[in-house]
Amino acid sequence: MADPSVERINALTQNARSTWFALLSVLLFVGITLMSVSDIDFYGADRATDLPLINVSVPTPLFFYASPILTAAVYSYFHLYLIRLWDALADAPTRIEGRQLSDAVTPWLITDAALFVRRFRRKDNSAKRRPLEFPSALLNIILAWGGGWLILGFVWLQSLPAREFWMTAVAAASFLAVLWAGLASLIMAWLRLGPPKEVYRVRRWTIPGGLLSIFIFVPGVFAFSYLKTEAPDEWPAKWVEAWPQLPEYIGEQPTIWLAELDLTGEDIVERPANWLPYEIARKDFLAVWCKRETTACETELEPQAFVEEWHQRLSAQVSGLRKPHWHTEEGSQLDLRDARAAKAYLPGVDLSKALLQRALLVEAQMQGARLNRAEMSHAIMRGAEMQLANLNGAKLHHSKLQWTNLSGADLSGAEMQNANLSGAQLNEAVFRWAKMQGTNLSGAKLQGASLDKSEMQKAFLALADLENADFSFAIMTGVNLSGAKLVNSDLMEASIQNADFTAAKLHNVNLSNTKLQNVNFDGSLIGAPIKNPIELFQTDLSGSRNYGGAIRSVDFTYAKIDASTDWRNVFFDASVSVPKDMRDRIGSPCWWDWVEANPKPLKDFEYFARWRGWLSIEEKWGDDGWERLAPPEFRNVPLIPPPADCKWITDPLPGAAEN
Repeated sequence: MADPSVERINALTQNARSTWFALLSVLLFVGITLMSVSDIDFYGADRATDLPLINVSVPTPLFFYASPILTAAVYSYFHLYLIRLWDALADAPTRIEGRQLSDAVTPWLITDAALFVRRFRRKDNSAKRRPLEFPSALLNIILAWGGGWLILGFVWLQSLPAREFWMTAVAAASFLAVLWAGLASLIMAWLRLGPPKEVYRVRRWTIPGGLLSIFIFVPGVFAFSYLKTEAPDEWPAKWVEAWPQLPEYIGEQPTIWLAELDLTGEDIVERPANWLPYEIARKDFLAVWCKRETTACETELEPQAFVEEWHQRLSAQVSGLRKPHWHTEEGSQLDLRDARAAKAYLPGVDLSKALLQRALLVEAQMQGARLNRAEMSHAIMRGAEMQLANLNGAKLHHSKLQWTNLSGADLSGAEMQNANLSGAQLNEAVFRWAKMQGTNLSGAKLQGASLDKSEMQKAFLALADLENADFSFAIMTGVNLSGAKLVNSDLMEASIQNADFTAAKLHNVNLSNTKLQNVNFDGSLIGAPIKNPIELFQTDLSGSRNYGGAIRSVDFTYAKIDASTDWRNVFFDASVSVPKDMRDRIGSPCWWDWVEANPKPLKDFEYFARWRGWLSIEEKWGDDGWERLAPPEFRNVPLIPPPADCKWITDPLPGAAEN
């Protein structure tokens, strides 16, 4: 009759061995699957994780929720068997029916490793000495204990880019479970297979040690998971108040802990096989549209009907693309802070209310994207394609959007303080009610843009193209518009005090009720068609100056000036209407004499030739800057000097000091 202890050991060995094979299969399965997972699998349209061997695809989040729970369950079940096996091996006699214990029980590598430990600890000769037994025992311990720790550690770390705390928390809890189960099994093996008297020491140190791990290590793992997935941009005041050293020990900026997220060049939205770059697609459709409409494309400018149809077609195409799983009608608070997504493809994607602070979206394709109320401060989007995007109410403080194409985009109510949009394409974009204090729009194209009621204090629009732009009721105090092009632009009732219009070109603009106090118009060109002059109705020019600028077809009859208004050295012709009581502030007496002697408005060629001559007699201007001031078609006109006795007036304004 077999010894009862051997029967128990053999039964436990058989069950544990079956569970071990299951565990190895799960670990191998999960490990191979992890090798194919990348960051885009959490965010891409219809992206899934391919499960090896069974050739089944499952949503990536489902895999990261299910696999750690399954792995932890099998691992813990296996080690529960091992703990019972240690008890049985510890209680078994050294010899059974004259044979060593290692020869009497069912052979298994884990059992051999355990008996090796027993012989080493007890010196009882319960197992034979065999070649390579120490490396073999070490390898079995690594496989039985370390495999689960390693795989679930990788699951935990690889779940971090998903930026979903509860997913990561499940992986972290599973990792802690296998760590605890494995350590408990390992400690019990060492103690139970050692001298019997050491077993009674277990309670004396494992209970304090277990409590220490629970109160320090476990919270640390979950705190690390939180910081990696949802670290706030700033430490909450209550946290700092409770622990003043928090910023010093953990970091001034919590977001340095955020897990890295790399979506560079990825197709987050399904890319159609026939998708073309924006400009190529627009030109192709323009050719088709012009052929269909025959006579509608006789001018170089794109017909408005074409623009409207093109926008409708692009919107329809973008809306039909398959979007990621987090795309919802209600919007999402997707966390893409500090993400690297340069050249990513995401037209029409829903990122409303998303967190995109400091995200790198250089040259990303985001046509028609929904970014309303998104947090995008300090984001880098240079050269991005964002035509028709919705950024209503988005926060873009200090964001970098140089050379970005935002044509037709809606940025109404956006907060864009100190953003950089230099060189950006902003044609027909809507900035109504936007906050743009300190925004850099130098060299930007804003043709047909709506900036009415926007707040643009100290914005920088040097050399910007503002043709047909609407600035009515905007607040533009201290704005820099030097060299800007304002053709058919509407500045009605805008507040533009202390602004710089040096060398700006204002053609056929609406300046009714505009506040232009203390504005610098030096070298500017202000004009309109002869039959439709610019009427400065209630336009406030108090304290403004214009040295060397040119005005044409402008009516000052109802303008407001004061003792410090200085337009004495401006160039003009008979198309300008100035009441006599204003002529000591507008125009030189000698030039007024010449204009009265030549009462007809000048032809274009002569007008620019005489303006060039007027500039040439002043040392500050000379003739060197003519190309910068004149329209391209008149840059080579010959210089016609003013009358010999006509000079610029540089004396202080009479009465200005008293005021």
